[in-house]
Amino acid sequence: MKLKRDIIKIIRLNDEKNDGYVSRNPGDLFKMVWDITCDVWAFGGKGDAEQRLQRNVTNLVRRKR
Repeated sequence: MKLKRDIIKIIRLNDEKNDGYVSRNPGDLFKMVWDITCDVWAFGGKGDAEQRLQRNVTNLVRRKR
């Protein structure tokens, strides 16, 4: 992706700063993102996001020759 150097944004010191920063602990932030993820999966028509998670782990051992 190429950087567009001809676009600028003027910010004044007296303007109210709203950068979207949320002061929460990591668990709350993860829950917020998980809710958004579930909504995106629902709108995409790909089913439920929780069904796509890995439910179990299997270890395959190859027999010796």
